[in-house]
Parts: sequence; C-alpha cells; structure tokens
Amino acid sequence: MTLPKASDVSRCIFILLVVAASAWSQSVTRTVSVQYGEAELKFTFNPNRISEDDVRRFAQLSPHASEYALNLSPKLELCLAGNPDYLECGTRDLHARNFFHNAEVSLRKGHETLKNLIGLQHPRELDPIVEYLSSSLTFALWREQARLDYYKTWNLDALGHDYHDLKPNALCSSVIQALRMAGTEDEKYRLGRDWSTCLLRARNRAYPEDAWRGFLRAYDMTEVVEEDDED
Repeated sequence: MTLPKASDVSRCIFILLVVAASAWSQSVTRTVSVQYGEAELKFTFNPNRISEDDVRRFAQLSPHASEYALNLSPKLELCLAGNPDYLECGTRDLHARNFFHNAEVSLRKGHETLKNLIGLQHPRELDPIVEYLSSSLTFALWREQARLDYYKTWNLDALGHDYHDLKPNALCSSVIQALRMAGTEDEKYRLGRDWSTCLLRARNRAYPEDAWRGFLRAYDMTEVVEEDDED
C-alpha cells in the first residue's frame, strides 16, 4: 500500500478548507428592513462583503426609495407642521403669510441634502447613481429657486435664464407667453408651477437601474420591496 505524499495531503486539506470557507461565507446572510414612506425595503446581504451600516446608508439610493428619502422634487410649497424650522404653514401657497420664509427653509434643507449626497462615501458601482441623483436634485433646486425669485419680484427675467443646454424661453415659450398675458398674481403663481413642470419634462432622465442591479450583484445582495396598499 502506497501512502500519499505529504504535499498531496496538504493540497487536499487546503482545497477542503477553501470549499468550507466558501460554503460558510455563503450561508452567513442577514436581512434588514428599511422603511421609506409606504415602501418597506428588505435587503438580504452577506456581512462578510458589506456591513449592515453600509446597507442602511446606501438604501436611500435605491430606485424604490431615493425620491422619498432624498426629496428629489423639493417644492416651495413644502411645509412640515410641527417642525420647528417652519413657521405656521397656513395654505402652503402664495396666500400663506409665511410662504416665503417656509420656502427658503425648504430650499435650504434641499441644499443640505445635496451636500450630504455629494459627500457620501460609496463604492464605485454607485457612481452613476450618485451622479444621477445629485444632478436631479441640483436641477430641482435651480427650478424652485428661479420660481421663488419670480414670485418675489414678478420679473419674468427670473424664469428666462438658461440651465446648461436648456433654454426656458424656447422650450417653454407657450408658458412664458401666458405669463406675459397673466393679469393676476394667482394666475402667475399657477403658471410659475407650469413653467417648472415644462422644464422637468424637457430634461427627463431615467434612473440608472442597471447600475443599481450591478451594485447588488457585486455585494451579493438582494432587494425586496413591499408596498403598503392600504388606503
């Protein structure tokens, strides 16, 4: 009977250890739930690949959560009753006595969110998503700031500035013309919102879902979204 060489035995032990380690790492998974509005996101992940803290931090970038988590569509009319940063909300429109103050608060909060988003430490797989979200929020804040400047002065020049390659006077000429003809502040206020919507449609960009799926694959993660269907 020929005994195996010591080198062969060592090689077999090494292979067994590699297989065992691989099986162990695949079996150690955890699931965390993150709630955003009416959506509950459940992430299953391998803590040997990514920490729970990072899973929770990056959950806000999900296509199912980012709009709510980051408030990518900030509005001048936003006013959170009970929040000490805001004064009495009233009607949350031009007729509210604290409208301009509260609008400034909302814009400031939006800029704080943008700063945090740009400074978020993240893996390279998330680069396209962070760029998309920061670009979207920057554009939204620009539109709302222009709208606020218009409401303060009723000077149409506030709505005529170009945004990169977007030219509001050309893209939204019908709205601009209607604003020139508007006879009341209420009408101008409503058309100002139409102006913002017009530009948003002109710069419609899709969330880079392939990048999000690539991130999940790279870190052995799965995502399940559960929506609250109750009225």
